[in-house]
Amino acid sequence: MTGHARRFAAHGAGLRANPYLADELFVQVHRSAAGVAWRWRTELIALTITAAALWRLALLLTLTTAALVLVGLVVVVLGCPGRGSSPSAGRGA
Repeated sequence: MTGHARRFAAHGAGLRANPYLADELFVQVHRSAAGVAWRWRTELIALTITAAALWRLALLLTLTTAALVLVGLVVVVLGCPGRGSSPSAGRGA
């Protein structure tokens, strides 16, 4: 056994000896509330923006009218085809 191996064995496998310490930290964050928020960040941002838009529209209009405006906007956005989804996509020019 080399001197380094003897010293390592004498001190035990502490936290600094773990080559996967960062991985364990990422797993802990991945399972925490912060990790959930990070994975759902796009949806949370969209929900926040929608709530803010509804609030601002409700100041100008009634809450029902503001909700109908936002629902109409969502229907229009979802009804628009995305890039590359045209009927001629995949066919030669």
